[in-house]
Amino acid sequence: MIRMMTIKDVMEVLAVGRSTFFQMRKDRQFPPPTIYIGASPRWDSETVDAWIRAQRNGAVAA
Repeated sequence: MIRMMTIKDVMEVLAVGRSTFFQMRKDRQFPPPTIYIGASPRWDSETVDAWIRAQRNGAVAA
């Protein structure tokens, strides 16, 4: 099942702080949000999982 993840959820999965995560987004080292709910970005869990797998394989998938 696809789960929509908040910034906090993604930071927990990646084990990074807020400033690191925002820098990753700014530098386009992380995929853009799947959707915005109001002003709040959300990522689907499959996108986040695929990005993590790509990082483990040495690829850059952003």
